[in-house]
Amino acid sequence: SIFLYELYLILYRRCNNFQGDIADSEIYTHLLKQIAPSDAGITLEALRESIHLERAELMLQQAAKLGCRSFVTPSDVVNGIYKLNLAFVANLFNNHPSLDLPEGEIEGLETLEETREEKKVKEGFGNWINLCRNRGLNPGPPAQNFDTLPLDRQVTL
Repeated sequence: SIFLYELYLILYRRCNNFQGDIADSEIYTHLLKQIAPSDAGITLEALRESIHLERAELMLQQAAKLGCRSFVTPSDVVNGIYKLNLAFVANLFNNHPSLDLPEGEIEGLETLEETREEKKVKEGFGNWINLCRNRGLNPGPPAQNFDTLPLDRQVTL
């Protein structure tokens, strides 16, 4: 996944368990620094805090600078609430994909198709964000392509 790819590039430890490994906010703090535009003022200040709940709050304050403090509370991060943290990460990458563009052309790109699993993940993130919007939560700007969802799942905003 994109999340694990970004983590691989910047961290000394890997995220093997999405619930437990993110509970101390270290991975999120590094991830925010990695995906943020250079002028966003994102810091690693949260890493100085030893109390996990307070560290999570500091990390979410950094996420707010990116306009991405949605879905989770510090308690949700510390307790590893899977679906809320998944929505938080989806929102981060919806707003700040931060992927490096490859140099030159990629051979075979025009014939590359999404796997069934990739389609399900993409549909799942879209459905989750739409569900949150239906319930009055604001996950950030609307997704660019609502047409990626099945017709019976599309939501008009």
